[in-house]
Amino acid sequence: MASNQTDLLIQTVMNEATRLGDFLAGLDESAWSRDSACEGWVIGDVVAHLAGGAATWANSINHAVAGDSGPPEGQEFMAPGQRGSEGTAEAARSSHQQFGMQLMENFRTGYAG
Repeated sequence: MASNQTDLLIQTVMNEATRLGDFLAGLDESAWSRDSACEGWVIGDVVAHLAGGAATWANSINHAVAGDSGPPEGQEFMAPGQRGSEGTAEAARSSHQQFGMQLMENFRTGYAG
């Protein structure tokens, strides 16, 4: 992908993350406990997943740039055909329970660029 296309894609993602962050920041604590469009997840779980995903992705990119092609710290490569859905969901729920609305700071930091 050409640099200007990459820059445009990055800027688009950043803009959408900002818009989503603004929307989420307007929700009160009770809204975070409402069901989301993701079956079995409440809104706070989704926010935790997005915040954690941004941090994991950024960490993975930094490791790759440094020449480390291994999995994220504390994780292992998955076998072909293996899915990480259950672990991902559990991590999101746990993070939501532990940090609650403080996750907004993590979300904003993760997508700050």
